[in-house]
Amino acid sequence: MGGKVSGRLTQEETEQLVRKLREIRECLPFLIQLTPSERIGGLKMGDRAMAFVERALQIARERPQLMPSYIDLEEMERDFELWKNLGVLIREISSLLEALEDTRMGAGADAYSTALLIYGALKQSAQAGVPGVDTLIAELSAHFDRAVRGGGSRQTAPPTESAGGTSTT
Repeated sequence: MGGKVSGRLTQEETEQLVRKLREIRECLPFLIQLTPSERIGGLKMGDRAMAFVERALQIARERPQLMPSYIDLEEMERDFELWKNLGVLIREISSLLEALEDTRMGAGADAYSTALLIYGALKQSAQAGVPGVDTLIAELSAHFDRAVRGGGSRQTAPPTESAGGTSTT
């Protein structure tokens, strides 16, 4: 059965990609990790703040005599350049992350829908009197009752189609 995704990523390829991602991280030794409270309470620079920072930097360069000695313009310029360049990387990585998540979701949906077809085929085999499939059906049907035991909403077993096209469970 065809699905949304048709691809393959081997364990070896996955490990190679993880190594490359770690290499990228090593190229950015200055990265920091903020605490949740720092993320919430800290200053955040968006488009409006960016224009403010850009203009303030321009004014400070043009009128250095007005600047107090504790303002480090070189550090500000480095921070601003870093902010802009990290934005480029974030856009690329965000796009990649979204594609990874979408592809993973599609692959999972494909695999799950095929598993449901297998479950339905086993149920049809049981209805046809094929010996030994009842234990397999019981094993797979436990999936649909797990959500109740785990406190979530109950999943119901999907209907199966018999050879005549009618739906049974």
